[in-house]
Amino acid sequence: MAFQIKQLGKLFDKGSSSSFEDGVVGIDFGSSSLKVVQLVRGERGAQLTTYGELQLGPYAGAPIGSAVRQIDPTKQAEALADILREASVTAHVSSFAVPYTSSFMVVARFPTRDPNQLQSMVPVEARKYIPIAMSEITLDWFMLPDMPHADLATIDHIDVLMAATHNESLKRYKKLIQSAGIAVGMSEIEAFGAVRSSLHESDASVLLLDLGSSSTKMYIAEMGIMRETHRVQKGGHDVTQALVGTAVQTFDEAEELKRRVGIGPDADEQVRDLELSVIEQIMREIQMRLERYEAEEGSHVEKILLTGGGSSLIGLSAFIEASLARPVSQATPFSKVEYPAFIDEVLKEVGPTFSVALGVALRAMK
Repeated sequence: MAFQIKQLGKLFDKGSSSSFEDGVVGIDFGSSSLKVVQLVRGERGAQLTTYGELQLGPYAGAPIGSAVRQIDPTKQAEALADILREASVTAHVSSFAVPYTSSFMVVARFPTRDPNQLQSMVPVEARKYIPIAMSEITLDWFMLPDMPHADLATIDHIDVLMAATHNESLKRYKKLIQSAGIAVGMSEIEAFGAVRSSLHESDASVLLLDLGSSSTKMYIAEMGIMRETHRVQKGGHDVTQALVGTAVQTFDEAEELKRRVGIGPDADEQVRDLELSVIEQIMREIQMRLERYEAEEGSHVEKILLTGGGSSLIGLSAFIEASLARPVSQATPFSKVEYPAFIDEVLKEVGPTFSVALGVALRAMK
């Protein structure tokens, strides 16, 4: 899938002259597909010029919709070149997302608020969580603001978000992008891109569920600041696979059935039960982590936003709302950029799929 907003410059004010004159392309290396979003800078903010998605299954000898856990680097480079061409990407600079599987994030509590002391303490603490040598990762961290309800007079500690990426993974993705003739401007862990594009600073307490093919990620944010992350190693691929051999015979048939009926009213009881056998496992783990966070922080998560390609499953929003007992809605990432009004409904529908790619592109535009 690719879409280009061609010959529509007259609908926008001309962008300001800068090093991003031809825009920036955000790239999301998903487990089942590649996503790209190109933005240019305008007088009123970032403007969308093109976006596209390409399924990776065929490049790895697997069905469309499959989670591709291993793909030949040459084939991956071919796929990236194909989506950049199909989406008519013209930007010469990229911003890409490092997949959750190639990264590490944790919030840890430290018994000091002194930045100088933290500078030496954080690397030591990080070794307790990261099972590889510190020389093999790039570690970053920042102090989280105090919770809105915290009693500042009695606080003698600080929460720190530690984030690390594997150096070999960074090197591999950079080489891949450069092979397509695009410069690497910056990179970040996919979680930050999803949160940036989907949430607003005014959102008091939100659970963002990123429903991918190979996994489901949960991010809890307070006033736009990420406070909790967790990954469940089941996703849309597992839901599809649950149908194979019982409801249908092939993965392709299962994927088509899942997309057509989901767990909505048109799904027969057997199909719904098979899909829910996976979805309920995911929700139980999410609920456990959510309840633990609320108990530890004395906070109440007010609402849930869904993003990722799996969020469009028919009937899923209603099921999650009933399971987690709070309002659920779809994220609308493209609401943060300008685009022609006539594609508004299309972008609302596909927006959750592109939240990460859009988020990393937005970071570069700032």
